[in-house]
Amino acid sequence: MILFKSTANDEMLWQKEELDLLYRDIRKKAASGGSTVLLLVAQDVDALCASRVLAGILRSDNVSYKVKPVLSYDDLDLVYNAEMKDNYDLRSVVLLNCGGRINLREKYPLEEGAVYYVLDSHRPLYHVNLDESVTDVVVLDDGLGLYEEPARFQQLHKRAFSRADVSFYT
Repeated sequence: MILFKSTANDEMLWQKEELDLLYRDIRKKAASGGSTVLLLVAQDVDALCASRVLAGILRSDNVSYKVKPVLSYDDLDLVYNAEMKDNYDLRSVVLLNCGGRINLREKYPLEEGAVYYVLDSHRPLYHVNLDESVTDVVVLDDGLGLYEEPARFQQLHKRAFSRADVSFYT
């Protein structure tokens, strides 16, 4: 099951088969012209592959877009100030494997009519982004749980951290 809020549909719970509606929403918002879609891509394999696929689809539909790599929240700050702040043409910001852990509306407010689309596998997700009253942040859930890491990843982390020769998050 996919959970997200969208201005395009009143329902919060969408099936995987309805993801095309999300893309149609992005494409419809882009019809106003200019570079209205911004892809913010974390530097990991999943995000890079997803950005390649999404960029190809946008290009085939003649939708103008920009791709910006982000490695940290400092990078998000730089991209926000350079590309998003006071940008009245920007309609869709797609965050691939980043942005799910912060209050996007508070930290990076967009102009009216613009929407964040968050596809982030990192957990926990920030609860305000999941609030029903929030209409400018669309969060997609990969089905592994919204607030906690899946048990299999917790087991992997526990096993990895018990080994002296492995160091994560350094």
